[in-house]
Amino acid sequence: MYDVILSAGLPDLLVGILALADEVLGGQQVMAHQQTSAIRLMLAERPQNGGVLVVGVGNSGADISIEVSRNHSTMISGKETGQIPWPIESFLARYLLVRLVRFVGHHVMTVKTAIGRKLRPKMLHQAAPLVRVKVNDLMNAGIERVPRVVGVKNGMPLLADGRTLNVKNVIWCTGYEHGMPWIDLPIFGENGGTDPIHREGVVVDVPGMYFVGLHFLYAMTSATLFGIGRDAKRIVKAIRSQTRISAIATDRQRRSIHTHGSTGLIASTEDAQV
Repeated sequence: MYDVILSAGLPDLLVGILALADEVLGGQQVMAHQQTSAIRLMLAERPQNGGVLVVGVGNSGADISIEVSRNHSTMISGKETGQIPWPIESFLARYLLVRLVRFVGHHVMTVKTAIGRKLRPKMLHQAAPLVRVKVNDLMNAGIERVPRVVGVKNGMPLLADGRTLNVKNVIWCTGYEHGMPWIDLPIFGENGGTDPIHREGVVVDVPGMYFVGLHFLYAMTSATLFGIGRDAKRIVKAIRSQTRISAIATDRQRRSIHTHGSTGLIASTEDAQV
């Protein structure tokens, strides 16, 4: 039997709202954006002349809105889940507050603490608080806040307040879901069958299968370089432990076969002598 470790990292697929993308905007431009680090790549294909609607007020949506608002009339749809109250570029933030947040995320917000277990389900399925670009930054850039997109009407985005928006560009920044349809094993169950079921990275129901790199696998830092190393060490220990257990079981089985085989041989010899 082989051990399989899935280093998942950020999930691969965009979340359900993209099902609207085929309906929205007939000939208008729809850009599916995957992660914040892809902003420059995404903007290499410049938006068409005209208005831009950014769907999703996470960090990616906020950053992209600021970028496109320099040359386009821009709206952003949805509501943020919160924001870091201080500017992260300040001396205090870089040398003190960042260390404090890292400590809390690494040692306090874990599956071993009551507060970590309480907040984990919520943190797994909602956008992170705004970090660099704040709500005031959006307002100061002239970006219009609009309600969330709930559907399509006459080929245009339909908002929760019943309005439709006649824009030339829609940029989806609606988050992610796990892109693991190629795994045909009974390891999914949460969130409609897209979240792998594991215990701190160990898939209990499929011996020999492990995960690292998942968001909040063990702690809030599990999907970061700061946290993934600790999780990887835990998985290595689990594999070594399982290997020792398997070796002991194999040795006991071998001894049992040897003992029973010897007993059978002696009995057969005695029968022959009689």
